[in-house]
Amino acid sequence: MKTLIAIGILLTSFPLLANEIEGQSAIDRVKIFLTGAQVERSSKVSLKAGRNKVILSDISAKLDEKSIQVRFKEDIKLMSVSTELDYAIFEGKEGKIGQLNDSLQLITARIQQLNDIKSAVNSEKEVLNKNKDLGGANSNLTVEEIEKAANFYRKRMEKIYKELTEIKNEINELNKRKWMIQAKLDVLNFKESTKSNQIIIILDSKTATAVDLNIEYFVSGCGWEPNYNLRAQDLSGKILMEYKAKVFNDTGNDWNNVEMVLSTGNPNLSATFPELSPWYLNYQTYVQTKGKVAQNKDRGKKNYYIPENNMNWDMVVQNNEDKVREIQQEVQMNAGYFDNLPQGQDARFKYFQNKPNKTNVVYRTIEVSHLSTEFDIEEKYTIPSDRNPYLVDIKEHELNGTFEYVAVPKMERDAFLLAQIPGWEQLDLVPGPTRVYFDGTYVGESWIDTRNVEDTLGLSFGRDSKIIVSRDLLSEFSNKKVVGNNRKDSYTYELTVKNTRNNAVEMDLHDQIPISKDSDISVVVDEISGAQKEEETGILTWKVKLGPNESKKYKISFTIKYPKNRKVQVRSFRTISCPSF
Repeated sequence: MKTLIAIGILLTSFPLLANEIEGQSAIDRVKIFLTGAQVERSSKVSLKAGRNKVILSDISAKLDEKSIQVRFKEDIKLMSVSTELDYAIFEGKEGKIGQLNDSLQLITARIQQLNDIKSAVNSEKEVLNKNKDLGGANSNLTVEEIEKAANFYRKRMEKIYKELTEIKNEINELNKRKWMIQAKLDVLNFKESTKSNQIIIILDSKTATAVDLNIEYFVSGCGWEPNYNLRAQDLSGKILMEYKAKVFNDTGNDWNNVEMVLSTGNPNLSATFPELSPWYLNYQTYVQTKGKVAQNKDRGKKNYYIPENNMNWDMVVQNNEDKVREIQQEVQMNAGYFDNLPQGQDARFKYFQNKPNKTNVVYRTIEVSHLSTEFDIEEKYTIPSDRNPYLVDIKEHELNGTFEYVAVPKMERDAFLLAQIPGWEQLDLVPGPTRVYFDGTYVGESWIDTRNVEDTLGLSFGRDSKIIVSRDLLSEFSNKKVVGNNRKDSYTYELTVKNTRNNAVEMDLHDQIPISKDSDISVVVDEISGAQKEEETGILTWKVKLGPNESKKYKISFTIKYPKNRKVQVRSFRTISCPSF
């Protein structure tokens, strides 16, 4: 009786053995965030009456187990969902990995055989060398006998050296093939390690039935970057914006002909409702660099961003990346991938550098709106899991903007074409690089910065060689002289702007008057040709309108007074490298 009770306790303490089912699944839809993605898979499995253990293999090792959701319409009960690594895929008994392992074993065996033959031939060589003295204690050999023995020795040694050379060449060739096969195995095992997960679904069914499973989960190791093309044929203000995305996939699973959604949302959303904090307004601060023309109230409240692309890069979803590296290291150690390493520190460094055990994808930090945007991609795309970026078309916008020029002839001999694009907030733009084309010619790369608080987005369309600007010192109106204890230096510059286009253009022309930072130095402005002058900075601005093939001239004249025993540097210089012989 006690035995029956014990058996009953055991039966109630442990679940009945489940029917194990290996299911096949396919990726149907991917919602890609800037970092990470929500993957939707589908699988059709035939359940038996009772408990069923459904195993879905070839799943990315970078998935977040807590994010897995399983949906179905049939009247069955979901008991549990979990993941576990499938180490069986690294055994390599079948498929391409198995073939490569077999080839590797055959090559290794042949190299060992050749080394054995080589040892035997070298032993024979040593015996001949020890007995090559034909004179020695026996001096009764005839000339014919000595000649016969010498010929035998020579022919046999020729055959030995030839055989050793052939063995050496074959071993070298086999070693090359061995390294190539080993490299292929490294790549294949790397790919296998990134899809070594299994999703385990426990289902209870009252009857045998077929069920359609829809599985969703979040996965790292992928993302997208906004990318733009801006095209303008002329100065009419018509601008075509091609909104694109560079999508990369390093999840271990290829996305074959999948529906795709691009999102700026946060994939790690909390279930807690958000709380508002005080909203403080302040002036937007811009750092003055050579990559920006800063905003200024006296220059028309315009802000144009001409970037240098010096961004701060940061890695995200580090936990999943570390997990995959641990898997890869375990696979490599168990498979003996570190056997037969090349000799020498440099050779080993190159060997490990070429092994695919780390990601080559980096991330940049950008700022986007709290309200996320999603883009449904009309066409289905295939994005292999190879870390390479693939271009995806999002949409096109026809924009109406206004063009004008900015020229600073003191710094550059070219005029810069700038575009003002109103209403950009309605375009759902994300900060990103943009390639700029004007008049069918590639101008360069700029940057769309959506942090602009203005309702007009300013972008640079590069230099325009058809607008000619120059700045010349007029020596006849410039002089240096000493008056009492002071020195007076007078400078007069002539600025020339010419429009060689067939249509009228507008331009902001900039120059400057020096500002004294010492009470002993005074600056007197003699002429600025009607320019607007900023008192604090000394910057001069002319609003210039030029008709077709029209040119205009402006003059700047100023006098600097300072003690004659001091030196004042008026000319500005830039630092540049040059060869030294």
